[in-house]
Amino acid sequence: GDLAAALESFKQAESIYQALGNLEGRAEVAFQRGALFNKRNSLAEAKAEFEKVLELAKANDNKSQTIKTLLQLCSVAFDQGETARSTEYAQEAVDLAQKNGMENLSVRGLVDLGNSFLVQGKQAEAENYLQHAEHYNRIIAAAQAMFQERYQRDDRPEYSNERGDQGDQGRQ
Repeated sequence: GDLAAALESFKQAESIYQALGNLEGRAEVAFQRGALFNKRNSLAEAKAEFEKVLELAKANDNKSQTIKTLLQLCSVAFDQGETARSTEYAQEAVDLAQKNGMENLSVRGLVDLGNSFLVQGKQAEAENYLQHAEHYNRIIAAAQAMFQERYQRDDRPEYSNERGDQGDQGRQ
């Protein structure tokens, strides 16, 4: 049915990226295949795909793809009841995200860590990670608000050529 068709499409896409020597494309196909397996609760298959992605992403030095994959592996390990392994994946993702200035991914990893510790009954650790996530989220929101304000200010007519002047043509 639909699963067989999807897997065949993934196989075709993977062969195209393989022929092109495109590691990032191959990794993305495997990532999407893993996400499909994860959504269908086929956790062993999802884990195998995400492990392939992790290998390809690291080989291609793609930090964003590596972090997203570590977060997916965190989720799969968590769903499999492997909370300690889930915590390791999340911590590795957070460390890499913070080291590379990827705050949104860092927040996601911190929330995952908080949830892992919560399930383990470690309230203090959970609270610590969730507070860090909230702090980063505030920083991101403030930066986005500042960017939006600057964008809106720069887009107003008094800052553009819509003032009625004729640019360089009127300054001869």
